[in-house]
Amino acid sequence: MVFLRNSFFLSSITIIIVMTTIIMAMIASAATFEVTSSGLTEPGVTESTILMTRGGDNGALYNSNSNSTQKCNFDGRTIVLSVPLGLKPTDMFYELNLVYQRSYELMVDQVNLHNCGIRINGRNHPLLLQIMGADSNPQKTAAASEYLAPQSDFIFSPYSSSLAYHVSVAADKSNNTVMIANGAVRPDVFSGKPASFGILPTGYSYLQQLLPLLASKGAESIYYVTDGTPGNFVKGLCAYVPDFVREYNITLIGTASIQDTGDVEIDFDATARNLSSLNPDILVNCIDSFCDKWMASLRRVNWSPKALVITVCPGSSSFEEQVGTDREFVLGVNPWVPTLQAADDAVNWTASEFASIFEDFSSGVGATYHASAAAAQVSLAVQALQRSQSLLTEDLVKVLSDANVSNPFYTLYGDIFFTDIGQADLKVLGTQYDLEGKLQVVAPLEKADLALVYPMPTWANRDCVKLSPCGQSESTNNATRSSIPSNINTVDGTSCNPDGTCLCESPDRHAVGIGPTAACHLIYKEDMTYIDENLKGVGIAFLVVQLLASAIAISWTVVYRKKNVVKMSQPIFLVVVAVGCTILSLSIIPLSIEADYR
Repeated sequence: MVFLRNSFFLSSITIIIVMTTIIMAMIASAATFEVTSSGLTEPGVTESTILMTRGGDNGALYNSNSNSTQKCNFDGRTIVLSVPLGLKPTDMFYELNLVYQRSYELMVDQVNLHNCGIRINGRNHPLLLQIMGADSNPQKTAAASEYLAPQSDFIFSPYSSSLAYHVSVAADKSNNTVMIANGAVRPDVFSGKPASFGILPTGYSYLQQLLPLLASKGAESIYYVTDGTPGNFVKGLCAYVPDFVREYNITLIGTASIQDTGDVEIDFDATARNLSSLNPDILVNCIDSFCDKWMASLRRVNWSPKALVITVCPGSSSFEEQVGTDREFVLGVNPWVPTLQAADDAVNWTASEFASIFEDFSSGVGATYHASAAAAQVSLAVQALQRSQSLLTEDLVKVLSDANVSNPFYTLYGDIFFTDIGQADLKVLGTQYDLEGKLQVVAPLEKADLALVYPMPTWANRDCVKLSPCGQSESTNNATRSSIPSNINTVDGTSCNPDGTCLCESPDRHAVGIGPTAACHLIYKEDMTYIDENLKGVGIAFLVVQLLASAIAISWTVVYRKKNVVKMSQPIFLVVVAVGCTILSLSIIPLSIEADYR
């Protein structure tokens, strides 16, 4: 009996396991992704690396309009787009890679299901997206790229120049794939590799639109801070500053390198206090990983420059969540914003349409320039195939290289063409957060959505506007809020001064406090007089009588001073008494004067 019970128990467990396996297999076969493992044995690469694929099946997750989805007949060979990405939550660029992944999927679905792939020489070719886990690790990225490149028509690089370099090397070595990078600015990624292209311009060009605009607004001095983390490429975005200083006759007050080691006093506060004493007009920050901590440090020392420029963080949802409303008026440099006037020839989306669709597709995650950059990678591949009407690598390279200012690739990322080494010849936008915390274009002027606010309000002014009783009355007046620093009266005669105090226009109000405690206190009009006007009149009348009496008495004494009776009364003494009475009576005048005192 015991044996039978154990056998029955084991048989039941076996059946459950088998059924579970069958159900999971059914789910996997119906899903959009096919997940397999690939044993990479190159040094530094773990085995069983995840490989996800997404093709032209009708199980795609994205379907913006069911009526526009066609039943496609793919009669051409599959075009393979591959990318090595960090897929683990512990990976350095995990959050960015999720954005890239979603954008790739969105674009591939749109091309496959709504455009029926890519039509080349009369045949419809589907796209196949391959994403291989590379852990944001240089060695694993190199190994994954060498594995993917020979089997790919296009290989996309992940974020950062250091990782993109290994992808470009693998693509160049395979000699039959085109590499398109979306987050690389180092020239060595592209130089000497004719099939490697990038949609970011050189780091030198990032500040070329924004800094001259600040100079035209009257900025006279500049200080720049770079990320001192070893291997960080963002510091290269400040390369233009020395040339800007010479060209526009701006005073370079100094430079500093900071990094996050866990000690805010040493890492940030000491530099912030030094900046407070130097007080440059422009502070440029070529940093990307601790922007919130650096801004908090500037807050602690209560110093803000006239222009606060941060090169990478603006536009990032994580940055916006971390700093909250402090992002208002912060300047950035962004290759793309959702308000950009751009339309894509591959999927017929504008930048704003893509931003809306991406947000829906990604469960509320906003579209940053990283998402649009990934979309542009797919768009460039599609447009290169359409223009060349060829699957040969040399034909694709020629079409991409031949693009120029009059014949660019029109993408939702902007109009793209390339320099001699393959980097995008693209104007990086100067941006600024507005009063609602939305990123707007301020440079170049022909693409501007917003007039540059310079100088930006101080921390105290912003606290006054947002947190103080003075600011609360001001916040109800849109005209006042939009003109910070404010000098416009509201209904109760208050607004905020640039120094964070209340501007009390009404004469019966008095400013107290600063920043969040700023307010205008009402000075009540009180009658502080206690002497009746009639009583004052009586006093003045008696004064006049006394003056006349004293004058008559003195005159009489002088006239009759030689009479014996007057001599006996001592004329001098009589005059002194009369003068004393006069002086005593005159005291009525000052005693009748009252001031408004408390």
